[in-house]
Amino acid sequence: EMWGDVAQARSCRKAGAAWRQLIGRRQASLEAARPRVVAMYERIEAGSLAGGDKEGALLAQTCATFFLLLEGRDAHPLAHATAYLPAACPLGGGGGGEGGGEGGVAALEPALPSLEPSLLRDAGLPYLSLYKSKVALWGGYLLAQWGVARAISLDETATMAQEAADLRNAHAWSIPTSAALAAMCRHSPLVELAAGNGLWAKALLERGADVLAFDTEAWQLSFAAGGGAAGGG
Repeated sequence: EMWGDVAQARSCRKAGAAWRQLIGRRQASLEAARPRVVAMYERIEAGSLAGGDKEGALLAQTCATFFLLLEGRDAHPLAHATAYLPAACPLGGGGGGEGGGEGGVAALEPALPSLEPSLLRDAGLPYLSLYKSKVALWGGYLLAQWGVARAISLDETATMAQEAADLRNAHAWSIPTSAALAAMCRHSPLVELAAGNGLWAKALLERGADVLAFDTEAWQLSFAAGGGAAGGG
C-alpha cells in the first residue's frame, strides 16, 4: 500500500504541486468511506502484518512515512533513517542524487545507526510503551484510510501531530530505549543539561548510573537569543 502513496507524492512534486493538496481534494470521498475505513482498521488491528517486534515496527514506520509525505520530506536524506524494516520502506535511502539529499543537504557522516524492531521492546519503560501504542493506533488507522480511499484525513493527522507535541512537552522530546540507556550507563557518571522533567535521568538512575540533571525552572528568552551563558547561575 505504501509504495503507491510515495510514487504519487513524487509525481506531484515533479509537477510542481504538493501531495497535501491532492489529498485535500479527496477529503469528501474519504469521509463518505468512513464506515469502510473503520472496518479496515478493525481488520488490521485484529490481524497480523508481520508478527512479534516487527508488527509495532512496521506500524511505526508507516506512521512516519505518511507524515513525511504530508510535509514533503520523503526525499530528505534522513527520511530512510525512520525505517525499522528497510525492505518494507518505500522512502529512498539517499535523497536527491549525487549532490546530496533534499535541497542539497548532504547525508550525515558517519551515518546514523540503523533502527531495529527490537528497540521497541519496552522493558518497563512507560514512555516507550506509550509511543508504541500511539504509533500503532495512528499507523494502522492511516493505513486503513489509504487502503480504502487513497487518502488520509488532514484534520485527524493535525490532531495526531498536536497530541505528539503535547506528549513531547509532557514527557521528553526523545524516547528512552533499553539499548540507549545501557549505552549511556557505560559512560557513567553523567551530567544532563536541559533535562526537562528528568525522565531520562530517572531511567538512568534506576539502572545504576550516577547522574546530575539540570534545567531552568522556566523557559528563558535569553537562551533563544543565544545569550544563555549570560548572568551565570
